Amino acid sequence: MNQKINIIIFSFFFFITTATSLFAEYVFLKDGSIVKCRIETETKTSITARLPNGKMTTFNPRNVLRILYTELYMGKIFVNKTDGTVIEAYMVDEDQTTYTFRKDLYKPQEFKIRRDEVLFTTRKNPSGLKGTARHDRIEITWNAPYTPVKNYKIYFKSADDYKVYGESAATNAVLKGLKGNTQYSVKVTAIDTDGYESLPTNEIKIKTENTLPNPPTNIKASTKHEKDASKMTAYIKWKGAFDADGSIKGYRLYRKDVKGFTSLGETKKNAYEVKGLDTDKSYRFVLRSVDDKDAESDDSRTFSATMLKGYKIGAEFLYILPLGDFKTLQDSGFGALVNCARMDTFLYDLDIGLSLGYWKYSGGEDVNSSYMIPIMATAQYRYEAFDSFFIAPRAAIGMSYNSISYKWESPSFTGTKEEKSRSGFEPIIMAGLSVRYEFLDFWTVSAGANYGIIYETGGPMSFVTINLSAAMKF
Repeated sequence: MNQKINIIIFSFFFFITTATSLFAEYVFLKDGSIVKCRIETETKTSITARLPNGKMTTFNPRNVLRILYTELYMGKIFVNKTDGTVIEAYMVDEDQTTYTFRKDLYKPQEFKIRRDEVLFTTRKNPSGLKGTARHDRIEITWNAPYTPVKNYKIYFKSADDYKVYGESAATNAVLKGLKGNTQYSVKVTAIDTDGYESLPTNEIKIKTENTLPNPPTNIKASTKHEKDASKMTAYIKWKGAFDADGSIKGYRLYRKDVKGFTSLGETKKNAYEVKGLDTDKSYRFVLRSVDDKDAESDDSRTFSATMLKGYKIGAEFLYILPLGDFKTLQDSGFGALVNCARMDTFLYDLDIGLSLGYWKYSGGEDVNSSYMIPIMATAQYRYEAFDSFFIAPRAAIGMSYNSISYKWESPSFTGTKEEKSRSGFEPIIMAGLSVRYEFLDFWTVSAGANYGIIYETGGPMSFVTINLSAAMKF
């Protein structure tokens, strides 16, 4: 019976010793070096261990100072003693009565302090790292160590090794410019006034939020009668969208009205047909991109589809600068135009209209003042460069009623000048380019420039204008 008990006890201690030896953490060598490994076999003449990279190594027990079978904090700590003194050192071992320290972690010189002489110990590294992720950033906070800190160094990685993101003097930071829908690992170290870098905080792994895809742009909508003349089909096409952290899997079309949005369907193509619409109505739509995480983009610009031709009316304000011979007669002037146009005439995005204006010049040396009342037929084409932003070349041709008041010296050479005036209708042409922005589905604002010529009896008079305008669609 006693023999069986001895066998059980021996087996128990053998299992504990063997199991513990299989999970050794650190081997301290007498030359001061420390090797982190996993003990595989241990005899009186050799110790075989597996390194973290998977390779095997062998130690001579005569060269081993100690083996620690527990995880060791390898950072420098402060030891606050009961007599009020503070020692900065690395703790490399402990037992029931003493702590063992090194001033230099990788040198074999060690010293012991009795436990009852130690009030408490504190680490030099920051701790308690926490983070909150947004779609393109991570906001982190941490706890300061007990000791004074010059600054903190922030490390991060997504797939490869850690890289330094930057430094912070506070116990918080924001990692900006990150990719959405991506997992990052983050840790922080402290740099003290002597330049010593502590061990890092706890590592956090945090995933940024999914970045919404861009909405579709360059949307075109045209209509065509169906067999039933009271019905029409809307043909909608657009430019493919982009997703910064994934891919676009499709597009969703919504009809917009006073009650909100009604889903009409989804497609993987850059085109969609809506059938069975009433020809006597105007319909408004928006498009949304859908990414591979099924997240929708913001609304595209609101666009319309109708068999009814749209109209536009607006006001344009101009600064007029005469050129050449015109400049010798007139100083710069100001003017305004009232513009009316029918949209999508002959071609989609082509507006045909009429402009009526009043322009006034301040006059030159022998010219008191003058004014123009131009009336012109206009044509303007809209090209969508960006979402809701258009480049719009235009041309205008017509007649202008021009009136000029000037000083005229009589042939008698009396030294006096008479006030005279003349007026009449003269041809005018203009061409220019503007940049337009459309908002709220029916308002547009634009800025641009024009070059024009007035064909007077004495010869052509050229000028340039800088214009600002606003218009409403209906």
